[in-house]
Amino acid sequence: MDFRFWNRRVSIVIKPQRLLRFDYKGLWASSPLSIGSSLRLIDPKRISDKEFVVDTDRGVVIMDGDTLVPCTTLMQGLYCRRKAILADRFRGGGSTNKAMFIGNIVHALFQYAVRLDERSGAKLSAEWLLNEWREKFRPNQLQQMIALNMSSSQLENELSVYLDSTVDWIGRYMPKPLGRSESLECGSRIEQIADIEENIWDHLIGIKGKVDASLKVKTRSSQTLIEP
Repeated sequence: MDFRFWNRRVSIVIKPQRLLRFDYKGLWASSPLSIGSSLRLIDPKRISDKEFVVDTDRGVVIMDGDTLVPCTTLMQGLYCRRKAILADRFRGGGSTNKAMFIGNIVHALFQYAVRLDERSGAKLSAEWLLNEWREKFRPNQLQQMIALNMSSSQLENELSVYLDSTVDWIGRYMPKPLGRSESLECGSRIEQIADIEENIWDHLIGIKGKVDASLKVKTRSSQTLIEP
């Protein structure tokens, strides 16, 4: 469907009694505006002090930004807007495919590994991490393994490639005793893990999400920052 020639003009009165006119073109022409809607325009095309245009090539419309949408849901909307909305409205035990399941396990093991300290007495290796999965994670994942028709040996074979990469990254960039504290590509060095699964949100654009790992780093200029 070609949205390029869709057009909608809206006049809005804002306090103190200032009249603004917006032309919504292309994808934005079907935006469901109503009296009382909270509206934010980001980088619209400015025609005059009172007239603005948003179209497929320029500008973003944010409606009701206080209704926070998960980042992952927003990304799903790039491929299917109906799927993104339905997934958010009807939450439940959705199906998981093999790739997602393995990704979730690797994600959990990475977060588990970077939080180790010298008191744990652990010597990080792919084999050690795999054994931790067997003892601490697998019991809670058996149901999904059965649903995906995966045996423990099959899953361990799939995980082995990712665990080697995980251990290598931690060994290079994490501070002692886990790693060698090498510089990241940006030149910063990790000092410690500040948080795991930190909640973030932004009412400006109406999104929310979680940061896998928040890192306390020291930059090249010796500044200490918290970075995702």
